[in-house]
Parts: sequence; structure tokens; C-alpha cells
Amino acid sequence: MKDFIFRNDTRLLFCNDIRETVAGIAKDKKVMVVYGGGSAKRNGCYDDITGALKDADIPFVEYGGSSREFAKIEEGIRTAKANGVTMIIGAGGASVMDSAKLMAFGYYHESDLWDYLKGKPSYGLERTCLR
Repeated sequence: MKDFIFRNDTRLLFCNDIRETVAGIAKDKKVMVVYGGGSAKRNGCYDDITGALKDADIPFVEYGGSSREFAKIEEGIRTAKANGVTMIIGAGGASVMDSAKLMAFGYYHESDLWDYLKGKPSYGLERTCLR
């Protein structure tokens, strides 16, 4: 394998008013909003994100009840694929962020996601390159 640099942007946004920022980064995308057990709805984060998407006429689907459970992550990947999602926004804490990132990764990889999580080099990632 030849040496290369791979850049895969993940943005973590910490804002008091996220609405304008979300509309800007999600423009021309089809979004899946991932959230967990409901704290994002209770604290207003969910309303801010979905409201911004609605106001900007950005199509989106929801995936609630997300967790680090592998079955829920696989279900989220299937939901994203079935709806032609081009962007995933996680709204919540660490579990939601972890699951949203894995859903996005799994969306584009047909190989066994569980192999990737266990560190098997099934995705062309050579262990020697990860030093």
C-alpha cells in the first residue's frame, strides 16, 4: 500500500443557537437526525435542529432511541440507506455521537462493521500505518 492521507471531517458543534449553523452545513443534503432516549427533546436540542432543517426546507428523517447497542447501530444504517440519507446529525451525548459516527461509517462500507470494531484489518487498514 502506498502512503496517503485520508481526511474525514466530523464536526462537533457546541453552540447556544445552532439553528443557522445547522441550516448552513446541511444545505443540499438529506439528513438523518439521530437522538437517544429523549434528553435531546427535553433540553430543546432536537427542536433547534429539526426546526432549522424545516425552516430551510431541508429534507430529514429521524432515528430516535439510538444507543451503542450494535443492533441499534445496524438498524440506523438500514434506515439511512432506505431513505437515501447524505448527512447524519447526532443530537445528544456520547452514546448518540458514537452511534451516529458508526452509522455514517457503516453506511459506506459493505464489509462487516463488527470486524472493524474488533480491529480486524478488513477495511484495508494496515495496522503498521496506525502507529
